[in-house]
Amino acid sequence: MLFIRTSLLFGALLLYGCPVLGQAPEQEEPPSNEQALEQYKELLKDKKKTTEVQAALEDLQRRYAVSLEAERGFQLKIARGEGKATEWKRALRDGERERQDLAQGVYRAFRVRTRENPGNAGIWRKGVWALARMPEHGADLLWRVFKDKRFRKDSKFLSAVVDGVGRTQDYAQYQELLDLLQHHDYSVLAAAAGAFRYYKEAPGSIRRECTKELVKKAESYRNAANSNDGYSSNERWGKCRGPMMRSLTTLTGEAYEDTLGWTRFWNKNKNKRELWRD
Repeated sequence: MLFIRTSLLFGALLLYGCPVLGQAPEQEEPPSNEQALEQYKELLKDKKKTTEVQAALEDLQRRYAVSLEAERGFQLKIARGEGKATEWKRALRDGERERQDLAQGVYRAFRVRTRENPGNAGIWRKGVWALARMPEHGADLLWRVFKDKRFRKDSKFLSAVVDGVGRTQDYAQYQELLDLLQHHDYSVLAAAAGAFRYYKEAPGSIRRECTKELVKKAESYRNAANSNDGYSSNERWGKCRGPMMRSLTTLTGEAYEDTLGWTRFWNKNKNKRELWRD
């Protein structure tokens, strides 16, 4: 009789959804990328939701990274001839679209949150952080942020954006970064010089071109500073010297303390094919 009553009680608990000792609770499935984007869009509309939006931006970046890792798995399966190649290729296309949507979602923060205040500034910084970690789509969107007129006087923020472009390791952006080595804001110039420290794995032809331009600019800026060409030249060299030297070391695997050493290195090695191989 006791067994029957116990069985009935257990059944009733299950019927009404009550937790039962020893029964594993049901775990809710995490929202899909599409659902996460919709939830994020709603958060953006509420101007009081600041920390929540920043957390959502981190989540979008994490989802992007997961998708990118899955892509590598699909490519490996295709290379090994596992399963149906058509299915893996479809998964690759779907993943690329997902990542594009996630990156656009991050950029949406800059379009929706336009008012300048501490809360939005924190969201913008987190947006740059996220885009810098989205290698396939982040750089193009970061350049849009860089050109946004509302940030043109924010030297620190623009420098972070430029550093983010380098961090994406989207090596197609190298020429735009080289162009910034002449920027009028020396903090931005220094950020562009330092962005090449992420280029260790760049193709040899790109590493060579970046090395050439960095050596040339470093020599020019040092000479201007040493010729007592005013405070401006000294300030420029003071800000960009360290980033330039660190980037040159990354690009070449060598280390010199002054521009003379780097100029000699370039003249000696600029045509050595083995140094500039991919």
